[in-house]
Amino acid sequence: MEIAGILFAVLFLMLFIGVPIAISLGLAAAIAMFATDNMQYLAAVPTRMFTQLDSFTLMAVPFFILAGNIMAEGGISDRLIGFIELLLRRLPGRLACISVVASGFFGAISGSNPATVAAIGSITAPKMIKKGYPIDTTAAIAASSGTLGVVIPPSIGMVTYAVTAGVSVTAMFLGGWVPGIMLILGLCIFNMIRCKKFDSPDMTSYPAKEYIVRFKDAFLALLMPIIILGGIYSGVFTPTESAAVISCFEVRLQ
Repeated sequence: MEIAGILFAVLFLMLFIGVPIAISLGLAAAIAMFATDNMQYLAAVPTRMFTQLDSFTLMAVPFFILAGNIMAEGGISDRLIGFIELLLRRLPGRLACISVVASGFFGAISGSNPATVAAIGSITAPKMIKKGYPIDTTAAIAASSGTLGVVIPPSIGMVTYAVTAGVSVTAMFLGGWVPGIMLILGLCIFNMIRCKKFDSPDMTSYPAKEYIVRFKDAFLALLMPIIILGGIYSGVFTPTESAAVISCFEVRLQ
């Protein structure tokens, strides 16, 4: 109990004065061991660090980040937004809803919040500001939409948690679908109410050819989540292998 008390007291003190979390955790553990004369436990730190990082599953993280960066830089996100924009054009607050839905699809490929915000927000935010959205509202929409990247599988956060907690990555991915879809619907409904004064529906009639062309351009981007999750759930490849597969697939698309 003594070591736990010192540990948490030092940790909360450092967090309170603004010390970064990673440094706070390390220093709190070191101070607690030194104060209770348990320095022998320090020898276990490098061993634990190595064994936790020496994981095949964790290799999925850089591959999913790579996939998100390739998608953002290669123009795949532009094609995806173009198709979703056509489908949702008649909704009030349509640009906000487009940002949410596009972020959901992008999150199902990259699994990363920063990648989702950078790829989708960089395209939709200028359009929203030009349409008359306040800057703070635009930033809030882009940031909240980007959080879908860590909820909708495949998710980097889920992979990291699964490795740390020793649970199934596939089970984590299965558990993320319902809350992810609920978040998309909730954000869209809120934005339709909150942002209708900034963005009226577009009632322009487009020919069927326009739908076909935009769907064709976005087809492979729409297909990627099916490839990733279908391959994992069917047992064709593991989550780590799926991350590598989708990265190679995106390289071939460019």
